Amino acid sequence: QDCLNVTVTFAPKSIGQANNTLLVDTDDPKAARVSVPLSGTGSNPTISVDPTDIDFGTVYVGQSAAPRTVSVKNTGNGQLKVTAIGLTAGSSADYKVSARPALPATLRDNQQDTITFVVEFTPTNKGAINGAVQIDSTDAKSPQTTIAIKGTADYSIGHPCLIQSDCSGSFC
Repeated sequence: QDCLNVTVTFAPKSIGQANNTLLVDTDDPKAARVSVPLSGTGSNPTISVDPTDIDFGTVYVGQSAAPRTVSVKNTGNGQLKVTAIGLTAGSSADYKVSARPALPATLRDNQQDTITFVVEFTPTNKGAINGAVQIDSTDAKSPQTTIAIKGTADYSIGHPCLIQSDCSGSFC
């Protein structure tokens, strides 16, 4: 008894149910043609994040800015899986992502589900500080969604670097 394995691939070009039939012609006189029903559902999960960027404004060195909550939804059709959330390479260590959901997280379509996480900023040095958060998902058009984050750090009044350190007029 011979066996033949056949691989069928489903690559939908539209959203919704798709049906077809695989016809296999054989040399068996009792079953010259075998019909195998095929079905699948085309989907298009779409990630949506709010906010799309974060500006912490000016924050004093050593102080923490008010944390910002980021919401992630699926505005498309079909389930969206969020597989990773984190700072991108090169982001300042002054930023932190916390309160992450358990991953991978599956979001049903049409905004039925929301996951959130928090971005925190505690600057350690004066100046403009940039970074980004990356969210990895099964969104075919945007598998890596990036949220730009920025803030500016300054010294507060009374900070040692704003007080003259010696009689020569030197400041830190």
